Amino acid sequence: MNERQKQILKAEIAGIEGAWVLVSGYTCQDRPGATILPAVSVSFIYDNGKGVAAEWGPPFGPLQLWIEAKEGEGEEHYYFDRVTSNSAGQWSQIDVDENWLVKDFVTGNFRHIFYVLKEWTRDVQGE
Repeated sequence: MNERQKQILKAEIAGIEGAWVLVSGYTCQDRPGATILPAVSVSFIYDNGKGVAAEWGPPFGPLQLWIEAKEGEGEEHYYFDRVTSNSAGQWSQIDVDENWLVKDFVTGNFRHIFYVLKEWTRDVQGE
C-alpha cells in the first residue's frame, strides 16, 4: 500500500463484483485569504480484475480509465499501486453526459453507474 492509498477509504459494493467506492478528504478555499475548509471526494470504480479500472467522480468529472502497471513502471496511484503513464490520457466527458450519470448519482441509481463503468472498460480495451 502506497502513501496515497493510505489516505483513501475503499469500500467494496456488495452484490456487484468489481464495484468500489472511494472516499477521501481534502481542503479548499473559495477565494484567496478565505477560511480553509475540509471537503469530501467520492468516486465510483469498476475493476475488471484484469488490471483495468474505470472511474467516475461526481458531480461532473469525466470517466477515467486506469491501467495497472508492473512494479517499478508507471506512476504511483491511489487505486492500483501503480498505473501506466498513458492511463491519464484515456477519459471521456461525453459518456458521463450521454449516460446521465449525474442524474443516476442524485437519484441513487448506483447500479447503472457501475454498469456504464464496466461497459466502458470493455469498449476501451476492445473486448
